[in-house]
Amino acid sequence: MFKQALTATALLIALPVIAATPIDERRALAADGRVEVNNLAGLIEVVGWDENAVHLTGELGEDVEALEIEGDRERLSIHVRYPKKSRRSVEETMLRLRVPHGAALDLNAVSADVRVVGTRGDLHAASVSGDVDVRFDGERLRLNSVSGDVSVQSAATDSELRTVSGDVVARGLRGELKAETVSGDIDLIGGDFSDLAGETVSGDLQLSVRLLPKSRLRAESLSGDVRLRLVDTGDVRLSMKTFSGSLRGRPSKPVSGDQRSAEYTLGAGTARAELSTFSGDIVIER
Repeated sequence: MFKQALTATALLIALPVIAATPIDERRALAADGRVEVNNLAGLIEVVGWDENAVHLTGELGEDVEALEIEGDRERLSIHVRYPKKSRRSVEETMLRLRVPHGAALDLNAVSADVRVVGTRGDLHAASVSGDVDVRFDGERLRLNSVSGDVSVQSAATDSELRTVSGDVVARGLRGELKAETVSGDIDLIGGDFSDLAGETVSGDLQLSVRLLPKSRLRAESLSGDVRLRLVDTGDVRLSMKTFSGSLRGRPSKPVSGDQRSAEYTLGAGTARAELSTFSGDIVIER
């Protein structure tokens, strides 16, 4: 690592900006290199490709102060710099990148959407008021938004999806997953899960999953419904609890419980599923 630090050639370019400045920049990057991108407004779009290089295109907003590109073959940083004090609204900057499929990504936006297609390195993508939309081929991802939606299609095995006032939609995930939102819905169709936690305050949870032996599922809503479809019922101990809603689609005769709280054992009951809501219904589909 020390030798690489001595031999790496750092490159910092601050491009002067005029109105509607087109971007066309290319930098070498290792197949498993890392790319960091920061953009205040507009779009960050990343597509994986077979070349060991980053190709950056798009268009800078007219009030951008500089486009800063810094780094080497191992790590590249791209930053859209705006004036620290500006009284007018920020013009959108559109960043479109092609990166090696195996590159790790750290993407950060404020009022910009983030889109990723065809990468497999570790992925972190976050936006404050934009949507985050990912088609991901890797194993580990972290997606965040405050007032936007988070959506993903992937077979990743280690995932965290969070938003405050948006929806979370996921297809194909497996392994370990934590999905959270405050005032949105969670809609999940996934594979085999060992640990799955879904939580929302004022939204609904709709889960269609297969549970592995000894796996654990926790789904909770305060004022929404919880709907669970077990693709393969398997061996599950199922706990359902609601304060002012109802329990529907009961899978079998309960081991214990009443109209608002019940437990069921399916098969050997080695996996554990805990469903709870305060003012919503709990529905089981098989």
